[in-house]
Amino acid sequence: MRYSAVFLLLSAVYLIGMATGVQRTVLSEISIQLSGENALLLFFLPLISFGFMKGFMGILSGWIIEKSGSRKSFIAGGILYAAGVAILVTSRDVTSLFLGNIFVGSGEGIVHSTAYCFLSSERRDAGAKIGSMESSVYFGYGTGALFAGIIASYLGLLNSFFISLLSSLTSTIIMANISERKFQKLDFKDKSYSVYRIGLRSKTLVSTYIVAHASKMSDSVMWGFYPIILSSLGFSMPEIGLVQAIMMISFSSSMPLAGKLSDAIGRRGPLLLGLMMNIIGLIGVATLTDYVLQLIVSAMFGIGLGLYYPILPAMTADSVPEEARSKALGLYRGFRDSGYATGAIIAGLIASYSLKGTFFVMSFLLLLVFALSVFVVKETRPIWATYELHLHHTDLLVKAAFEFENALNLLHDNRIDEFEKKGYMIKDYEREADRYRREMDRVIYDSVLSRDREDLLKLASRTDRSIAYILGAFRRLNLAKDRVPDSIKDKMPEMGRKIREGAELLRSAVRNMKDYPESAMRSLEELDRVEHEYDVLHSELLGIIVRERELLDPVSAIMLMYFIEFCESSVDLMQDAGDIIRLIISKHAIWPSEI
Repeated sequence: MRYSAVFLLLSAVYLIGMATGVQRTVLSEISIQLSGENALLLFFLPLISFGFMKGFMGILSGWIIEKSGSRKSFIAGGILYAAGVAILVTSRDVTSLFLGNIFVGSGEGIVHSTAYCFLSSERRDAGAKIGSMESSVYFGYGTGALFAGIIASYLGLLNSFFISLLSSLTSTIIMANISERKFQKLDFKDKSYSVYRIGLRSKTLVSTYIVAHASKMSDSVMWGFYPIILSSLGFSMPEIGLVQAIMMISFSSSMPLAGKLSDAIGRRGPLLLGLMMNIIGLIGVATLTDYVLQLIVSAMFGIGLGLYYPILPAMTADSVPEEARSKALGLYRGFRDSGYATGAIIAGLIASYSLKGTFFVMSFLLLLVFALSVFVVKETRPIWATYELHLHHTDLLVKAAFEFENALNLLHDNRIDEFEKKGYMIKDYEREADRYRREMDRVIYDSVLSRDREDLLKLASRTDRSIAYILGAFRRLNLAKDRVPDSIKDKMPEMGRKIREGAELLRSAVRNMKDYPESAMRSLEELDRVEHEYDVLHSELLGIIVRERELLDPVSAIMLMYFIEFCESSVDLMQDAGDIIRLIISKHAIWPSEI
């Protein structure tokens, strides 16, 4: 992915964020002024239309992105957004605000969903990439909120929407110059619907939808009612704009760090910490009266939101194959962004009885979501302190298997002197593998970040023993090298090739088990095939030993039997190691390998 395209994308979503950020400062005040006597009943309607349409288009955008590609999706979203802002600039009643935010929400939903798919085309560092994108969006929210407070003070509330108009038009021009990216489609139409069906059956994914929806509900309270709380405390419009700006800037600046942090230490920890900070922030808003303390709790709320905001979509990117990702991310965004609408509706009803009560209710809701995250959400980005050691360990298995294959080919060609030298090389690999095994044992038991401890120990053990059996097979064969029947020699190239293929497939599975689990599962399926084929070869070799028994002395026959059985044991251990990888993957999987 070119850096120039990423820079243009981040610039475009920043400007769209700035356009929306204006509303965080002025929308509530404008709605109240235009609602008149029905202020408490009508002023949150524009926020409902924004949230509903952004959520709806988040789902629909999965189809749009697949059909038209990234550039057309970006341009369509930008045009819809600019059209909505044009309506807002000329608003004279709540109906105009409601209609304008239908277009604004639709445009933002398409732009953000397309950006998600553009940036998460590769799973590695998905949290950091999405975090950077969301950081740009909400840094734009913060600057837009700050500028709107200043302009509204001097030029009037509605004139602040000219910031939105200029920003959205500039963003559309930039998006038209972002390089095209086509997205992989599902093979059959009925599978498109199964993406949504599977997403709604996955407990972890549904939990992320609920968490994201609740986060937007709480954010809608901060958007729609926080300015009113601040105004009731006697703060001016620039002061209100600064509070909103601090919250959004804290939010945006924490997201890149949170994304990278979750890539490094896992998703669940930052998620739980961020939810707890949001709960404290909501309670602080409702109970504190000092302006400085309000600035502090707004920053706390923003940081808390930023800690888990990029993590939730990254959990989808962690788990969903590329051909289903645009629709799966669209489904996530649909649930998340519709929280603006439900939050506004519920908060509006509660506010008619107690304005501060809305913040207490939302904090309780987030507490329930926190409990859900603790007990239901799986860790989709497991951290294994020994992962790099496992990679080196399986590399040594491949090297040992490669030299063993060469040794069998040399013996097949009767190049005895060269055959014997291969034993020293295999022994060196086996000795080095033992050192890695001991280091893995130490790290696993010492590290607090080691997850799946028992399974990782078993994986290391199976890999280590597989190398040991390769060495043992060579040594037994070396003792009988002068008495090997030609019928067994003829099978040796195939034996060596199968053992080397099995080792390479196991290494591929280990390399992909963290970032590309479905690729790891395909490697394991191939490993099962190789093991089955070797079983057939193993039976043929035993049959040869029986037929050739009269030509073999007892010692040579025993050594060749051990050689054949050790080769079989080495391949069996590779398959056992593969089964352990399957188990580890299944413990963290939230999406089936096929849809």
